[in-house]
Amino acid sequence: MAPTVEKGPKKAKGISKKGKKGWRKNVDIEKVEEYLEDKRLEERLGGAFKDRPDADLFTIDKDAEETDRIDRPETDRKTWRKIRESKPLKCFQHLEIKTGVADPIKKRNRRKTPAERRNLSIRDEKEKALIQSGVVKAKTKLQKKHRELESLKKSASELERTTRRRTEFDFDLWTDPEVKAAKEINDNEWLSLNAKNQSLKIGHLQKINPPEDLLELRSDLKAVEIPHSGSSYNPSLKDHQDLLWKAAIVEINKDKAEHKIEYHTTKMFSKLDQATIKKNWIEEMSEGVPKLDKSMAEETEENVVIEEEEDEDEEAKMFKPKNKKQKNREKREKYEENLKKAEDEEKKKFQDVFKLRSMRKDFALGDQKSALRSKIKEVKKLEKRSLPAVLSGVKYEEGEIPLKLGEELTGNLRTLKPEGNLLEDRFKSMQARNIFETRTKPKCPKAKRIKKVEKRSYKMGFAFEKTGLDKKGKNKTRR
Repeated sequence: MAPTVEKGPKKAKGISKKGKKGWRKNVDIEKVEEYLEDKRLEERLGGAFKDRPDADLFTIDKDAEETDRIDRPETDRKTWRKIRESKPLKCFQHLEIKTGVADPIKKRNRRKTPAERRNLSIRDEKEKALIQSGVVKAKTKLQKKHRELESLKKSASELERTTRRRTEFDFDLWTDPEVKAAKEINDNEWLSLNAKNQSLKIGHLQKINPPEDLLELRSDLKAVEIPHSGSSYNPSLKDHQDLLWKAAIVEINKDKAEHKIEYHTTKMFSKLDQATIKKNWIEEMSEGVPKLDKSMAEETEENVVIEEEEDEDEEAKMFKPKNKKQKNREKREKYEENLKKAEDEEKKKFQDVFKLRSMRKDFALGDQKSALRSKIKEVKKLEKRSLPAVLSGVKYEEGEIPLKLGEELTGNLRTLKPEGNLLEDRFKSMQARNIFETRTKPKCPKAKRIKKVEKRSYKMGFAFEKTGLDKKGKNKTRR
């Protein structure tokens, strides 16, 4: 008979290994898993068997006479007892690490050296004394030698580093880093056009992050506020009355604002009859005209008289220069005045010593005021976070309160008519939370009327004949 040969497993037909899914599904990795499991077992038992010495793997079998504990002399028994006593208890042996895997924390039970335990200042003083005496440690010599070797190694690989000869390609070969950085600058929406051009021109191609303030929430208001309980389709009497009162206050404030405007515009001026209006108009028009304005004519006469009197007084007063005696007297008076001022200032300084107690009180009061001001400022800052900010020229106005009157309430959702607009409510909420500015609906400008003018130069000849004008628009009869 022919020898039998074990055949491998039949290959499945119609199997695709094109994608990751098909490759994982249709590839046998059983041998790889067995190999990895053996490796893990070797690591748990203290490393690979081929790398470990024979003493760890094998033990020498001793004779029966040496291992027999019954015929052992008394001295051997004592030593054996000592060995047994030195061993840890069985309960503590379970806590010991039996695997050959290295400890992940290397410096777990390391003790500091005497040099590390020594005081830093004393150590520095000793090192300075050694340097001054000219003693060089072996450690410093070794450090110097290592530095020289490192510099030689760096100079040897200088050409390799400049030419970018690499064995590990940890970057994209097909993209230039400068082009990538320039693309990031151009795609950055927080930069203006001038800033982008400046960055690309100078060559500062760093990634510019947006400011952190923009990511911070500017308002403490909730995105979706809980509606008032009185706006329910079946509210209690108290809640409904409370909501009606709030809506009434809003309307009262609107009426007050309208009344204020009317009071300071139309009601400010009283109604006059026609004769009074005409009289006032004549007085206003005659102001500034000397012949018509009587008050102005009287004033001009008085001014003329006063000017004449002043001219006479000036003529009477003659200019007399000061003599030497008068000048010296003025200098003495000025010197005495300055001396008195200096004495008063010195006296005030001495008197301020006795005001120390009151000055301390003033300083303490000033500190209290500043602390109170800072607290008020913080409270106002917190209150401001719950109010809409002024982001445009249009003032924020709250939306109308959705409510139903008593007779409009039906008690069920089927017959209840909806109140308010959901889109408008979301729009107002975003404005209150300072997401975007308050705005009004833009007015569409009216289209200008095109004025059509027919030029005379474009008229036909027969049109001028009928009108009796020539081509320039002049009468023919006047020529």
